[in-house]
Amino acid sequence: MSEEELKKAAKKLRVLQRKLDRSEDDRRILEGIAERNSNLFMNFNAEIESANEQLAEARAAADEANRTKSAFLASMSHEIRTPMNAILGFSDILSGTVRDPQQREYLEAIRTSGNSLLGLINDILDLSKVEAGKLELEFKPCDAASVCRDMSQIFSQKAGEKGIDLTIDVVDGFPDAIVLDELRLRQVLINLIGNAIKFTTTGGVTLRASSIGDGEGSARVTFAVIDTGLGIPEDQVDHIFGAFEQTRGQSAAKFGGTGLGLAISKRLAQMMGGDIRVTSAMGEGSTFFVELAGIGVATQDEVAAQADDEVPAVHFEANSVLVVDDIVYNRMLIRTYLSEYDLKVIEASDGSDGLELAREHKPAVILMDVAMPEIGGVEATQWLRNDDELKETPIIVVTAAAMKEEEEILRQISDAYLKKPVSKAQLVRELMRFLPYDEVIQDPSASAVGSARHWTPADLSEEERAELPELRQLIQDSIEAWQDLKDTLTINDIEIFASRMHEAGHRSGYEPLKVWGERLGTQAKMFDMGSLPATLDEYPVLQNDLDELIDA
Repeated sequence: MSEEELKKAAKKLRVLQRKLDRSEDDRRILEGIAERNSNLFMNFNAEIESANEQLAEARAAADEANRTKSAFLASMSHEIRTPMNAILGFSDILSGTVRDPQQREYLEAIRTSGNSLLGLINDILDLSKVEAGKLELEFKPCDAASVCRDMSQIFSQKAGEKGIDLTIDVVDGFPDAIVLDELRLRQVLINLIGNAIKFTTTGGVTLRASSIGDGEGSARVTFAVIDTGLGIPEDQVDHIFGAFEQTRGQSAAKFGGTGLGLAISKRLAQMMGGDIRVTSAMGEGSTFFVELAGIGVATQDEVAAQADDEVPAVHFEANSVLVVDDIVYNRMLIRTYLSEYDLKVIEASDGSDGLELAREHKPAVILMDVAMPEIGGVEATQWLRNDDELKETPIIVVTAAAMKEEEEILRQISDAYLKKPVSKAQLVRELMRFLPYDEVIQDPSASAVGSARHWTPADLSEEERAELPELRQLIQDSIEAWQDLKDTLTINDIEIFASRMHEAGHRSGYEPLKVWGERLGTQAKMFDMGSLPATLDEYPVLQNDLDELIDA
């Protein structure tokens, strides 16, 4: 090999060596990068694991907070509903006995305030349930047009007191019935109309219901609440649906309220597949649109039967009912509700006493409260279910439970479930499921006069016969008052007169007068202006028949 070739070869070797050196440098650099990336990856994994741990801890804390919140709400609901059960229940009982106008006014104030407080706790619970995703709606056919017209009855007095108009406009073509949650629709409309009346001083408020076909068997339904009130500032329109939010100039101190109504209403509308929007101008008024799309259209025949507030006219066969409740007023209320029936009411102040009395008396039905000291209602019910002699005894849970999960548990372990406050009608209907009874045929249009013509002194005791002349004098002395009632048809005066006649008939044993007084009072309470004149016309006939009975 020549010298020149050797030089070229050496040069190539040097080039290769430099490349090898650079490759080694690159390798070391890459190894360093790989090591750094590996460390970063390990650190990243550690951070992710730490973040996951923190997230799990936060989730656990949130779950615990929700459980605590639910427990608090359930406890608060019980603590408020329990006394409200007694307040509203006894107010209803008193309203049927008190006749003095001023006392009736006081009673109405108690009932109104009690219902307002109950409405507040329901609003708080509803908002909590909505936010927790635990509020369940019941979609069924309802007569939404009738719901709208009901708003006139609910708010006409309040609107009249403020000197403003209240108009209900159901646009032609509105469906006979639609499928949604009627209770929640009422809640939304009551909130919106109540607010509109509250903030309107001149002009009026209009509720307009309209619909557009939205496809076969469905419709787009709109309920618009239009007022001529204060209006809402433009910069606050987006904030009024927040919980506890109130517009400037519309503070609770001046107008009342908590700021929960609109927040709940908007969430309820969204849960029903729609939304609420508002247009407003200061000094001109506001319009709230409840827009529900894709609402199923039904027929009147499909409208679910609504619960009747009338107490069923029944006669229970002789039986015993055990009431287990630690609140004496709750037991007293149930005892008062059932006082007119042939039912022996046995009272227990807690679950332990309830178990002992159940074993001793073998009641036909047990009314069981839940939140009680020592042995609570759930534990007592489980004990009863494990007792061979008592496990078939019907148990009706009567409680102030607020949360859906608790309600479901109570329904599973009991035969029936009543939520406080409980009305007499609700209680009687539940008892009818488990106790033998006979229906009492009541014809509100039936005359008491006919039965008087078959009345003889033999139907009366000696003491009752001795009362008849005094009764005749009472009827004679009341002729002038009766004539005034025929001329004026003053409802409150008719109620007082009817109560006096009913009591006189009951005291003397003269059944026709007792029945007539009861029927007259019922018609007055129902504002049955079509039947009242004819019923009042029977009074002289009752008087003549009583004269014939005494002189026979």
